[in-house]
Amino acid sequence: MKKKTSPFVQLLMLLLLTAGGLFGLFILLFVYLFVSVLTGKTEDLSDLMAMTSSMGLESISSIIMMALPVYLLALIFYRHEMRDFMKLYFDGRKWLLAVAAIAVYALLVPFDNWLMVCNDKMDFGGFFAGFSEQYYDLIYGQIQSATEKGVVGLLLLIVILAVIPAVCEELFFRVGVQQLMGKWLKNNHIAIVITALVFSFVHLDMSGFLSRFVMGLVLGYVFYYSRSIVPNVMLHFVNNAVYAVTYYVAFCNGTSIQELEEPWNIHWIVTILCTAASVALFWFCFVRQNKSAEELPAE
Repeated sequence: MKKKTSPFVQLLMLLLLTAGGLFGLFILLFVYLFVSVLTGKTEDLSDLMAMTSSMGLESISSIIMMALPVYLLALIFYRHEMRDFMKLYFDGRKWLLAVAAIAVYALLVPFDNWLMVCNDKMDFGGFFAGFSEQYYDLIYGQIQSATEKGVVGLLLLIVILAVIPAVCEELFFRVGVQQLMGKWLKNNHIAIVITALVFSFVHLDMSGFLSRFVMGLVLGYVFYYSRSIVPNVMLHFVNNAVYAVTYYVAFCNGTSIQELEEPWNIHWIVTILCTAASVALFWFCFVRQNKSAEELPAE
């Protein structure tokens, strides 16, 4: 590691690499459109959303703009400490922590449902509403298309909506942004909150902003205390996979989107009890038994 390079400079480098990935993505998209026009595959570029969805652009963009920049950053500054920087620890205890993290977040489902109700009452303006509508149109379009391909479609859907986002987003937001920001600010808790806000905002889905922010907080603290990427990727994967499979089965059975998005009628006492149980489980499995290296006394 180049120890003289400050975390702030490393964070800037990460953002520059991400910007470079975005530029490369635009070039890739331009070439794709140009070839499509030349070969007569399309004459109307207004259907760009459908075209990009068909080529899996969101998966390609996740790899190019999130996973690749973190890997390149590790090569530049942490070539001989890459495993430690990227928290690539796969021992049995980390997998047990992954199970605990999933249980912690599962207990937050009633609280998450309440957040969604609160979020629906907030007005973020037409600009963000338009992005949210496009975001869900893309997701629903992918799920609807997967139902036409049977089991193969479902497996591809899980890869696109669960596997790739779980790996790429956790590498970028937790390994990259949160870790470097924590070193720069010398306060991991502030870094976790800021990263969770950015994590929620960059999806440009204001209808789920509060819910995704809380998920970002949980993922941030799981990463902070477990010191491994395994629990984060597994929690993120399970959350997205459950969402993908639920909507896939619902679409196959002819259930409408409105029915799926109807909030659950959960009693407030159940919400409080489940949330308290989630906090207690997190404290016992992560805070009490997995104190962060920064908090350990010097030997």
